Amino acid sequence: DTSVVLHKTYDVPAGKFQAFKDHLRNFYGAIQPAAEGLLYYGFTFDEDDVGPCCKVVCKVAFKDAAGVLKHMDNVNASLNTAATIGNLVSMEALGPDAELKKLKPKLTDFSFYTFDSGCKLYGACIPKAWNK
Repeated sequence: DTSVVLHKTYDVPAGKFQAFKDHLRNFYGAIQPAAEGLLYYGFTFDEDDVGPCCKVVCKVAFKDAAGVLKHMDNVNASLNTAATIGNLVSMEALGPDAELKKLKPKLTDFSFYTFDSGCKLYGACIPKAWNK
């Protein structure tokens, strides 16, 4: 298993929450699923509990570290704009040690967490094209 998961968490002021949600289309428009080896991509938030700030979490999963690096290039402009709307409070990369070592020199603002030996992709989740 070479898969890598990213979590990016934003604190978005309640008054800017709609602007942040509107900006999500720019992220979705910038991704290249096949080239990035995307397994999953999306944002989560709780619209019922915005309060003074709303937590917005971006969860992304990739086939490998090379896809992560391609993705970060593709969404760089959207990341920069998002940072003017909300505060990026954490960035985490989770994956096998060998893949994380490829990311550490370039993703210096990320925290890294190594998968334990039991982590793996199951066949039901792996696209058929990857089994060739």
